[in-house]
Amino acid sequence: MNEETRKKKKRPSLTTLYEGTMKEITSNENRYIEFLNFASRVHKYSFDEQLLLYAQKQDVHMVATFDIWKKLGRFVKRGSTAALLFDYTTQQRKYVFDISETGGEPLQVFDWQLLDNDKNDLLRYWNTYEKQSGTLVNWEDGIHAKIASYQKPIGDQIHPFFVKDIEVVAAYIIYQRTNTLIPEDLLLDVQSVLQIGKRDNTLLEIQHFANLTAKEFLQDVERILNNELKKERVLYHDRIKFEDELSRREWQPASRDRNVRRNDADWKDREADPIEMGERKIASSDEMEVKRKLSSGSETNGNSSARQDQPVLRETRDERKLTDRDGTISESEASEIASDASRGDHSEPTIVEEVKESERSGSFFMPVSERGEQVDLFAEETNYMEDPEISYLEDNEEESVENFRFADTFTFPSGPKAKFQANIAAIRLLHRLETENRFANSEERNILAQYSGWGGLADAFDENKLAFQKEYLELKELLTPEEYQAAFEGTLTTYYTEPALIDRMYQVLQGLNVEPEKILEPSMGIGHFFGRLPKAYQTASLTGVEIDKLSGRIAKKLYPKAAIQLKGFEEMNSQSNTFDIAIGNIPFNDFNVTDKSKRYPHKLIHDYFFEKSLDLVKPGGYILFVTSKGTMDKKDSRARHYLAQRADLISAVRLPNTAFSGLGGTKATTDILLLQKLEKERFVVEDIPEWVQTTGFQDSQGRINTYFYNHPEKVLGELKLSGMYGGQKVIECVPKANQDWLVELDKWAVSCKGPY
Repeated sequence: MNEETRKKKKRPSLTTLYEGTMKEITSNENRYIEFLNFASRVHKYSFDEQLLLYAQKQDVHMVATFDIWKKLGRFVKRGSTAALLFDYTTQQRKYVFDISETGGEPLQVFDWQLLDNDKNDLLRYWNTYEKQSGTLVNWEDGIHAKIASYQKPIGDQIHPFFVKDIEVVAAYIIYQRTNTLIPEDLLLDVQSVLQIGKRDNTLLEIQHFANLTAKEFLQDVERILNNELKKERVLYHDRIKFEDELSRREWQPASRDRNVRRNDADWKDREADPIEMGERKIASSDEMEVKRKLSSGSETNGNSSARQDQPVLRETRDERKLTDRDGTISESEASEIASDASRGDHSEPTIVEEVKESERSGSFFMPVSERGEQVDLFAEETNYMEDPEISYLEDNEEESVENFRFADTFTFPSGPKAKFQANIAAIRLLHRLETENRFANSEERNILAQYSGWGGLADAFDENKLAFQKEYLELKELLTPEEYQAAFEGTLTTYYTEPALIDRMYQVLQGLNVEPEKILEPSMGIGHFFGRLPKAYQTASLTGVEIDKLSGRIAKKLYPKAAIQLKGFEEMNSQSNTFDIAIGNIPFNDFNVTDKSKRYPHKLIHDYFFEKSLDLVKPGGYILFVTSKGTMDKKDSRARHYLAQRADLISAVRLPNTAFSGLGGTKATTDILLLQKLEKERFVVEDIPEWVQTTGFQDSQGRINTYFYNHPEKVLGELKLSGMYGGQKVIECVPKANQDWLVELDKWAVSCKGPY
């Protein structure tokens, strides 16, 4: 990028960015929760840095400076853009890049998806080696007890009325980071903290201490599991353990002395001493004093504003010379800044306590440096997202780590034996990649992508089937008992989706001009829906959930840039109104789901997937699922009634029972349903939509959804009675002679233009 182009690309100052982002995340509860979810992923950074990173790059998993990536054996890819962070406490600025913008050596990382065994080990350690007021019985008790212990040493710095608020926010970050189901009452408490913090102009203070508390807790968890307990933990490449590299200095929050006046209490000025937190000393490295100006005024509701009396962050001439006029830095300067940050070599400003009385103090603050010539750092328009002029390796020196995409020429094996061998090859490769702790190359990804589950391969799990004795023994040798049991159960429940079917589903969304930023696949298998993502959707943030650990681990290797959770959908922690679309092939089976949150009334698995997914998508967002015909045809209409109160059915189509006979190895009548979430819930009392109701079929021998009964053009086959289920004959959709159902599906996709 030439100099002229750089000058044209004006960016807001960091102050403007900071204030605007603070205003955005506090605008409503959902925005605030979304930020806390983000903060949990980058918990080792200060709140100031988290806020600026959130403003510039929300879809990150781990970030570090150019120099740190280099020390870790990785390079920053050509064309990558940096995010500029600034820590107001230490007055350090740094340019950081996400791991997705780097290539090179694979990294060992700490897996934050804590299992029940991990949590039990931590409880045992705390009960055995650390003094507790009582025995910690469960993980949730442990979280809150440890938070309280971390807060004791900083009690003199915190207004008593802040303590509970800090605990709530810290607990939420910890719950989210450690794979713990977030209770409904904690969500309500977080929302209350936001409202009170905005009212009393104290949210920044609460957030700062909550971040420090959560960071301390999570560092202890990592230390105990990795060192004291000497556990062998599974390490994944998409989460990095960089505690030492990112910050060689001890945790050093500046003393947050403040004068806070509330209607119900007087809070006297206090002089803080350096504090001991565990084995860490909470003070600056040189026992510096603290200077903090608390700006007065409450018009901002907790958000800073550019007032005349607002203190600004200053820097010396020596610091400023590292930055060019346009905010870019040279290779040597980038290395200098990064290495200084990692070593903690920046001499920190001397800070002295200074509290300004006002009706509402304790609002936004920035420390002021008094060494050297003082310059307003944020007066210049810093191009913080420009490319720092650093030395990138050539593109061909390392294969880019991108998400897998099925080529149009990709083929799956046909026949049970070939399918079995492809699965075995994929599993063996997965084990090797995990042992070597590395990414899969292009050739290896094609091998992994041929894994198609165990649907239709029940014979391979039967030791009495002579034709599959070799395969049976191979499975027993290759899989752990847990993996074997999950695979066996998958012979009846796991049916992977044909790419041709997926393409038509995306065609529907594109025909509706849907441009998603966040996509959810709640039962992803190995991620076929991610693998067929249209080019127009390539920049979307992807989140996948998979209960089968083997399939999910393969998915992680295929889609390193996606956020993939290896758990049941009922255990997924996410907030309402988060995703633009939810898409996928949800489980076919007749069993109930247990969700501790008790937020969704219907537990039958396909009903549950619809109800929770509808909650997770934004108003106006879409759900596009392949589901068993029972969703629409079952006589009990309560689940459909629940959905109709919250969504419109845009369209539906019934597939022939051979749609999954190729890749899935089974015959099953299925539907594709497209729902759009309403802006506001309605009560369906009169004029019940026809898709909520069922109608008798062939003299009421069976029942079919009224929508399909009235719209035979939406049925891609011939409806026939076959067998019995629940006291009624089952209605199957069988292929019509001389009809290409994919051609008919194309016609349906084109017809989806809005609520029918």
